[in-house]
Amino acid sequence: MNDLSLMAAEHGLDVKVTVLGSAREAQNAPSYYGVFNLLWNGRLLSDHYQSKGRFRNLLKKEILNQDE
Repeated sequence: MNDLSLMAAEHGLDVKVTVLGSAREAQNAPSYYGVFNLLWNGRLLSDHYQSKGRFRNLLKKEILNQDE
């Protein structure tokens, strides 16, 4: 998560990491996948961990609205 947090910070984005510590918290997570959720303004962008390259592309496309 540190790599993704640093990359987001480079683009002026604040990252909030929430560790789910119980089954109830996982059941109340934004998606059915309690392992990893990447949300932006309430929208689920990913339900699995992203590599740095894929996260960079996701940032450009979905958040920064930049096409290559």
